[in-house]
Amino acid sequence: MANNYQGYTPKNYKRGMLILGKYRPLDVAILVVCSLGGALIALVAMTISMNVPLFLLGVAVILIGLFLTAPNTNYHNALTLIQLIYNFNFKYSKFYSKEVAINKPTEEKKKKIKKKKRRSKDNEQD
Repeated sequence: MANNYQGYTPKNYKRGMLILGKYRPLDVAILVVCSLGGALIALVAMTISMNVPLFLLGVAVILIGLFLTAPNTNYHNALTLIQLIYNFNFKYSKFYSKEVAINKPTEEKKKKIKKKKRRSKDNEQD
């Protein structure tokens, strides 16, 4: 009887590596920085200067932190999706100039083309 362990992973496999079963260390750092920073901005805005736009800026910072770490259906969270889009479009894709995209023939291909033209001319003359 052979031991066949292929494909066996527990349902909570990924949750074991996450903090509170939901957050990576980077997510926790983003949550803490955005929450504390936004709360500080909002608190200073309302107590010292009674500045409503600055208060809204503080609330916006908190909301951005929550948006980035909110769970997403097919990806871990919105931050992971944004990182994936960035890496695909800018970091790992290769950009070619128009000259390369035209697919200019190399010297060997040019020689083969000339030979084919000569053969076709010779066949027409015969």
